[in-house]
Amino acid sequence: MLGAIRPRLTKVDQESNFYYLSGCQIPGSLLLVAFRGTTSPVTATSHDLFIPRIEPADIMWSIPPPTLEVAAQTHDVTRVDYPDNLTKTLHDLTKSSTDSVLHILPKDSALFPVVPQELTELSVSSQVKVTDQYFLPALHQARLIKTPEELQLIKKANEISSRAHETVMRVLGAAVRGKIARGEGAGETRPLLPGEWLIEKEAEAEAIFVASCRREGSIHQAYLPIVAASTRASTLHYCCNDREFSWGPVRPHDHHNHDDFAHGDEKELTPQVLLIDAGCEWTNYASDSEHSFSAIWVS
Repeated sequence: MLGAIRPRLTKVDQESNFYYLSGCQIPGSLLLVAFRGTTSPVTATSHDLFIPRIEPADIMWSIPPPTLEVAAQTHDVTRVDYPDNLTKTLHDLTKSSTDSVLHILPKDSALFPVVPQELTELSVSSQVKVTDQYFLPALHQARLIKTPEELQLIKKANEISSRAHETVMRVLGAAVRGKIARGEGAGETRPLLPGEWLIEKEAEAEAIFVASCRREGSIHQAYLPIVAASTRASTLHYCCNDREFSWGPVRPHDHHNHDDFAHGDEKELTPQVLLIDAGCEWTNYASDSEHSFSAIWVS
């Protein structure tokens, strides 16, 4: 018997191993994959997905989970049920077997969700062996080779990220050339609109990148974006993204902008590199490598 048990999430993004096995994004879901030693490959496996019940608090404060009927239509599983029926399902699967094995993700690792003890030991008969030694290595082996469908998802993430890099370059290029025009009342009787922003900070360039990804339906970034201007671009894992671009004068070896540069009405932009190391996710598949990096010479 092969089992993957996933408790309720405290973050928005789904755990990748659980998503790989289930395609399920519903927080607090559990998955039980069972294999029986029969001669028929059709009936040898079953996939039981357990999703949380709809609670009044979910309706009041957040998006409630789908009903069992809706989840059964959107997920390719044998059965959809509620988590409080998992114990009975485990007993039904193991009561007639004397050599059942329950495989789970590592129990004592902060990288994976906590598997409730009552589900892996107390609620399973004493004849069932529970082990976390083989499940994760098997998943890693399976996930090494991407299916054509997975490759298309990775390609989609790369395409969205590539367009986001180009968007930042074009918006910043227009700002450097003085092509950003403000409409009537901008900054006075009304706030500036995105098309009127003069991109002057690393954080603003990051915001343009993320906005471009979100506009195309990407919810998450694959990792925290690195947006480093001037000499800060030489920092391998720069993480601040909170400085202004370098407006002259700037010393050749100055790694810090303490806002003591000349900031007059007419700003002279010092030639510099703006490094952007960023990539988005598309349904839990990430963009990275050469598709997530751009170095812009701003002058």
